[in-house]
Amino acid sequence: GSPIPLPGDPLDPHQRPGGSKRALIIGCDYLGKVGPLRAGVADAKQWARFFTKRCGIDEQDIRLLSDDPQHYQQRMPPERFVATRDNVLQALQWLTLR
Repeated sequence: GSPIPLPGDPLDPHQRPGGSKRALIIGCDYLGKVGPLRAGVADAKQWARFFTKRCGIDEQDIRLLSDDPQHYQQRMPPERFVATRDNVLQALQWLTLR
């Protein structure tokens, strides 16, 4: 389904701290690069489903970053869900800051 847009920066632990159970998932296929992967993004999406269905983590408490425009362009704001170095570091801070 379509994500519910929430106010604030999804990677800012002060604006969107998340619940007591959170997950950070990073999936990259590296298309157009040497040694692309076939299922990095698909596997990441499967992990997100596993965490919501089996571990009881709320979908809003999962940050899935990827290099797949079909994934991140559906998120708001899309540039915060691209698996860049800066976003990964900020997402790790979001995950660990308490």
